[in-house]
Amino acid sequence: MRTPLTLVLTLLLTAPAAAAGPTPPLPVAPATPDGDDPACVAGDRQPGNGGADVAVNAAGDAVVTWTHDAGAGAQVVQAAVRPAGGAFGPPETIGGTLPCAFLGIAGHTPQAAIDRAGNVVVAFAATSGGNVVIRAAQRPAGGRFGRPVDLSDDARRADGAPRIAMNEAGLAAVVWSRNNGSKDVVQVAVKPPGGVFAPALDLSNALQNARGTSVAVNDGGAIAAAWSRETAGTNSATRTQATVRPAGAAAFVTAQDLSGTGPAREASVGLDAAGRVLVTWLRSEGQTDLAEAGALTPQGVVTGGVDPISEPGEDPNTLSVAVEPGGEAVASYVGCGPGPCVARTALRPAGGRFATPVTVSPPVGSDARLQSAIAPGGAAAVAVDNNFAGGRLLAAHRSAGGAFGDVAPLSPAGVGAFGAALAVDGEGNAVAAWTAAAGISEPKAIQAAALDAAGPAITALDVPTSASAGAPVRLAAAARDRWTGATLSWDLGDGATAAGGAVEHAFAAGTHTVTLTAADGAGNVTRRTRTLQVTAVPVPPEPEVITSPVLTRWAFKGKRLVLLSMRVARPPAGAKAQLRCRGRTCPFRARTVQRRAKAKGPLAVFKSVSVERALDVRARRFRAGQRVQLRITAPGAVGRVVTFRLKAGREPRGKPACLFPGASTPEACPQ
Repeated sequence: MRTPLTLVLTLLLTAPAAAAGPTPPLPVAPATPDGDDPACVAGDRQPGNGGADVAVNAAGDAVVTWTHDAGAGAQVVQAAVRPAGGAFGPPETIGGTLPCAFLGIAGHTPQAAIDRAGNVVVAFAATSGGNVVIRAAQRPAGGRFGRPVDLSDDARRADGAPRIAMNEAGLAAVVWSRNNGSKDVVQVAVKPPGGVFAPALDLSNALQNARGTSVAVNDGGAIAAAWSRETAGTNSATRTQATVRPAGAAAFVTAQDLSGTGPAREASVGLDAAGRVLVTWLRSEGQTDLAEAGALTPQGVVTGGVDPISEPGEDPNTLSVAVEPGGEAVASYVGCGPGPCVARTALRPAGGRFATPVTVSPPVGSDARLQSAIAPGGAAAVAVDNNFAGGRLLAAHRSAGGAFGDVAPLSPAGVGAFGAALAVDGEGNAVAAWTAAAGISEPKAIQAAALDAAGPAITALDVPTSASAGAPVRLAAAARDRWTGATLSWDLGDGATAAGGAVEHAFAAGTHTVTLTAADGAGNVTRRTRTLQVTAVPVPPEPEVITSPVLTRWAFKGKRLVLLSMRVARPPAGAKAQLRCRGRTCPFRARTVQRRAKAKGPLAVFKSVSVERALDVRARRFRAGQRVQLRITAPGAVGRVVTFRLKAGREPRGKPACLFPGASTPEACPQ
C-alpha cells in the first residue's frame, strides 16, 4: 500500500504563508467577511466564490488566482505567486471582473499560466462598453502585474469562462466564446514569448453556436483548441470539435468533428511534444453519458476514431484530461454507476488506447468536480472536490510508470472545499488550490496545498577523491526541496555517520563509499554516492644518529691548556665539524671543517703537532674556565655534540649529547 504523501497547506487570502518545511499543515482560519456584494444574496461571503485556478512551471514556481469582493459591488481578480521552495507572496489585485452569479454561490474563475522563467499571465472576464470582454494581464518574473488588456472586442458579448495555456518558453494562448450578433463563436488570442497578445481570431464556424472551450500549448510551439458546437441549428445536438496550429505554422487548420451522434460537452484538449492532439468529451447516449476521446495528427487530421474511456453502465458527470510531452495521458471523471459515485481514472500510453479505468476516491457526491494533471515522464495526480457538499478535497498521486496510490485529503477536516484546480511541476509534485468555507454562506478563504512527491534536489556536493589517513577531510553539500524543506545526513562508509551541510571526518586507509542522503518533510529521499581513496601517510625512516668518536690530545700546565690534535673518527658522508669556544680570551668563536666528498679516514679539526708547535699557534691555546664544544652534523642525521669544560691542571674530558634535525640546542641522547 502506498503511503499518503505529506501535504503542505497555505492560506492565500490574507498574509503570505511561512516558508514550507517539514511541519504539519497550517491551521485554517476563516477569512474576515468582505461584506455581501449588493449584486448577490447572502450566500456571497467572498473571496473565491467561483473557485481558484493554479498553475506551475517545470521548475516548481506556482501562481494561484481567484476573485475577491472589494466592496461597494466591485469584484476584482487577485493572484499570489510562490517561487519554488519559497512562500506565497501577498495577494496582488489585477483588475475588475464580473460580479458573482447564481444566488451568490457561484462566480467566475480567472485562469492563470506561468512559464519557465516565472512570467505569469492571467485571463479573466470583465465588462467594457456594456458587454462582457475577455482580458489578460501579464506579470514579469519578480515584478508586478501590468494593466490588463482586452483580448475580445467589446462590441459584442463574450462568455465569462476563458481558458489559457502557456508553454515553458512563454508562448500563450487564450480561448473563449464571443457572440457575433447571432451565434457564439470560439476565438483565440496568441502571445509570443516575451511579447503581447495578437488580435483575436475566429476558430469555429460563424454560423454555429460553439461553447465550452479548452486549449493546450506544447513546448515546440503547437497550439490546440477544442469546444462543443451545435448542429442543425439547435444546442440539443452538439459535437466536439478541435483544431491545431502546428508548430511553426501561421494559422490554425480547419476545425474537425471528433464526437459521434448525441449531444457532446465538456471538451478537454491536450498536446504532446510531437504535436499530436488528444481530446476528451462527455456524450449523451440515451439516459446516460459516455466519456470518450479522439485524436488529431500534428497536421490536424482526425486519426484513430473514437476511444471509449468510461465503462458501460457508468454515468460520468465531469471529465478532465492531461497529456505529457511523451504522449502518455491521464483522463479522470466522476462515474455514477450502479453503486455510489466515485472518481475514476484511465491511463493511455503514447499512441495507444485508454486502459480500463480504476477507482481513485471513496464515494463522492454526484456534483463532485475533479481535475487531472500529468508531469513530463508520467507522474500524475487527480484532485476531487465535493463541490458544495462540505466534503474535503481529495487527491491521488501516481509516480511515473506506477499506479495511483491511496487517496490523501488535501484540505483540513471540518471545512468544505470547492472550486479546486490542480497542476503538477517537472518533478511530479502536485499543487492544488480551492475555496474553503464551513458553509455556502460562511466566510471563505483561498487555500493551496501540495503533494510533495519528489525528493530534494541536491544542488552541491563536494567530496574529495583522495585523502591521507588520519587527516580531517571536509565534506560539504546543499539541497533544496520545493515544498517541505531538506535535511542532510552522511554515511561515511566506515561505520561513522554525520549530519548537516558541512562535516569533517578522519578516515582510515582504504577505499570508502560516502553516501549523502537528502530527506524532505514528506519522507522522500535523494541519495548521491562518491568514492574516496584514502592512502596511508608514509612513515619517514628514523634519522641516522652520528656516533663518530672524537679523539683529542691536550697539553696543560696550571691554567694553560694546548690542543695538540682533534679528530673525528668514522665521520658520516657529508659530515661537517664545527668547534666553538665560549669564555674570556677564547682564541676564536667558531671553527668549521667540512669533509670533502671523496675523502677517507678521520676528519681532522686540528692536525697533530708537537707541544712547541702548538704553543706557537694562538688558535690552539686555551685557558681554564673556557668551554669548548664540537658539533658534528650531516644532512638528515642526528648530530653529535661533545662539550669540554676546561679546568686548571686537568686534561679535558668530553661530555656527549645529541643535536636533532632542525634544533639548535643539544639534548640528551635517547637511550
